[in-house]
Amino acid sequence: MAGQSSLSQEQQVAAIGLFEAGWGERSVATRLAVSEWAVKRLYHRWQVRGRGALVAKATKRSFSFAFKLEVVRRFLAG
Repeated sequence: MAGQSSLSQEQQVAAIGLFEAGWGERSVATRLAVSEWAVKRLYHRWQVRGRGALVAKATKRSFSFAFKLEVVRRFLAG
């Protein structure tokens, strides 16, 4: 997920259950009283990954400038 979903884990499971039952994005959002945008993103992930859409993807790692500078220094020092 690009960023965290605004849907709780329970809402995501319920939404996917409704998708599998044939419900559309807008109907699911209305039924669960949640953002249509969040449901739409989940729906597209579900179309590609099925229930795998519930698995959280790894977050992007970030490193401080000091760490990057040290890596470059060690690389250049050989």
